[in-house]
Amino acid sequence: MIVKIKSSMKNFNFKRFIIEMLIYAVIMYFAEYKDVQKAITAGLFYGFSMSIFNSFILPKFQKKI
Repeated sequence: MIVKIKSSMKNFNFKRFIIEMLIYAVIMYFAEYKDVQKAITAGLFYGFSMSIFNSFILPKFQKKI
């Protein structure tokens, strides 16, 4: 179990997480909240969930070439 977790953590892309968090925080700031703290919090949760989805869940469903 520990080996699988360590090998799957190699797929986690921290740069992509930061970029998605910042983009979503800016979008939420201008579109919905007009409050920086709420926008950053929403961006943090969205960026984290999307990076986990793109790193761990999505590769399981992609076809191997």
